[in-house]
Parts: sequence; structure tokens; C-alpha cells
Amino acid sequence: MTIYAPSDPRERRSFLEELPAVVPVADNLILVGDFNTVLTPGLDSQEVAPRKTDATLLANFMAVRSLVDTFRTMHLGEPGYTWFSSHTTADHQSPKRRLDLILAAGAAWDALTEVEQVIESMSDYRPVTASFRLADQLLRGPGTYRLNTEMLKDPNILQWVEEHWNSWRGAGWSEVAGHWLLTGCKALASREWRGTGCVSAARRWLLAGGEALATVSGGALVTCDWRGVGLW
Repeated sequence: MTIYAPSDPRERRSFLEELPAVVPVADNLILVGDFNTVLTPGLDSQEVAPRKTDATLLANFMAVRSLVDTFRTMHLGEPGYTWFSSHTTADHQSPKRRLDLILAAGAAWDALTEVEQVIESMSDYRPVTASFRLADQLLRGPGTYRLNTEMLKDPNILQWVEEHWNSWRGAGWSEVAGHWLLTGCKALASREWRGTGCVSAARRWLLAGGEALATVSGGALVTCDWRGVGLW
């Protein structure tokens, strides 16, 4: 799972407070990204100072989820700076910090073989790479549904949801299961939901439901169902 913590301190604290609710609880996990905070001042940065609130939030989250800082564990004494500021003054040298982390837990941590930095002269960042020795055959675990919250910024989506909710609250129960399925097909085939992340999963589910409906009833209703699915 990839992470990007905001650079603004207040937004970053809010982000890290919500992070435990976003990251799925799993025995085996790899969390990678720019966390924009220093876990160990004086080692991960040049300045020796108390750990900041956002770094404490991250450290507590790592402890609860048994996440290991892979680079720091395998390179105990190396600063491992990943970010280099271009701002230099006569009194102070340019800041350097280790902000990019690869965190691992469970079998992912056990499978780690190496973690290194890549020198990149054209950027103020240094990428971090990790190698894992994986089993020959990996079983895919259950997926985790995530709502694309950017959709909630679209006034058309919000209006559609409100209208649909009000209509649903005032509607009675479907007398026939096929009517309920047809309503779902029409809703998900509408223009507002095309291209959204939930449609592909819903489409597979509705296809299975359409096959079951065709077996039970047949007729014009099934034709309408498949016509709605075809809009995707």
C-alpha cells in the first residue's frame, strides 16, 4: 500500500490520526511512501530534537501493527537521508531528512532480503528500493473496498445520491426480485457512475444475478437487464 502524507504539519497530523482506519488490518503488509516526518531526530535528520507529534502518531501506529522500518533495521547507523533541501544560507547548511519509508510486517518482513537507496543526482529525493524473496505460488487474499472520496466533491454525484436516497425512502418493497435487480442495473449504468471504481465489481455481481434471473423467470425483464449492463 502506498502512502503520501501532506507536507503541511496540521494536515499531516490529521492524516496520521486517520491512517489506522484506512490501512486494512492484515498479518502481512507492506506500507511504502513519503511520510514527511522524521521518526528519529538526530539520525534521520541533522537536528537533535524531541520527536514531533506526527512522528509519535506514526511510531505508535507502527507498534500497534507490528510494522518494521526496514531501512533503519538493516542500516542501523546510516542516516539514510532521502530528501535534500536546495535552500542554503551562510549560517546553516541545507537540511537533510529521511522522510521516505518502507514498512513491513509479518511474512513480508520475513521475506525482505535487502533495502537500499538509489542515488539520483537530478532530484532532491533519493528513491528507496527493497527486495523480497517471495514464494513460488502466492495466494491472493480478499480485497478491501475503498470509496473514491474525490467523488464526494462532485455536485452532480451528491445531487444524484440525495435524489436516489429520497426516492428510495419513499418507495415500497419490490414484489418481484427481478424489479429490484433491474433498478440496480439502471442505477449503475447511469452516466454519473460510469468509470467509477465500484462499477466493475458491481457489474460482475449483477451479471451473476442476471444469469440467475434468466434461469428463474426469463422474458422482457431479463432483456432490459442485459441492455442496462451493455451500457458499461
